[in-house]
Amino acid sequence: TAQLHESLDPEDQAVFNCDVGRIRWEEYIQDIHIPGLQRYVLKIEQPAAKDDTEEAEVAERSGFNEKEGIDQVRASIEHLRDDRAV
Repeated sequence: TAQLHESLDPEDQAVFNCDVGRIRWEEYIQDIHIPGLQRYVLKIEQPAAKDDTEEAEVAERSGFNEKEGIDQVRASIEHLRDDRAV
């Protein structure tokens, strides 16, 4: 993944945010991975800790605020559509 990220030009690095160096691993394991295993593998439902929307949670995990994260996803989709149209 690191080689892929490095091979992209700066514009694509911004659109396809795959820099694993930005991942906060301890937080990811504790707040994302383990709860996901509990919910989807072990089928143990945990009460929601906060009333965030799914988009806000994804944006927060990505290091963006909600609007920036949603805008980033939309830009990525548009970029892919433009590439396919060519």
